[in-house]
Amino acid sequence: MTNLEFYKDEIYEMQRDLFDKGLCISDSIGVAICNVCKKQTGLSAFMPMVLDWLLEEHKEPIKLKQWEYDLLKCYQETKDDGEFVDHYILKEMQYKGYFQNIDYNLTIEEILDNCEVIEK
Repeated sequence: MTNLEFYKDEIYEMQRDLFDKGLCISDSIGVAICNVCKKQTGLSAFMPMVLDWLLEEHKEPIKLKQWEYDLLKCYQETKDDGEFVDHYILKEMQYKGYFQNIDYNLTIEEILDNCEVIEK
């Protein structure tokens, strides 16, 4: 399932709300800030990124407990943020039932970039 398919209803609702206000979707995203370079970009430069994202496979966020997130953040901050599988303690904790639903071939940075903290 693509992001377009997953978010279809929300996109329709947003367009309907904008239409009711006399706007179109392009009016609301006419100027954007690039996440990579942090520069302001016009709609013509922004739309290809939006289209690429819409056509990407939808991925559910990785659900982490607060302490799991904090531990991974420590690895990242110490520049020891290779793949999850490279860290003996993390693998052992996963065998014991922690860090569920984490693909151990992901880097710690990829996990942190795609996670949601679900409990304290």
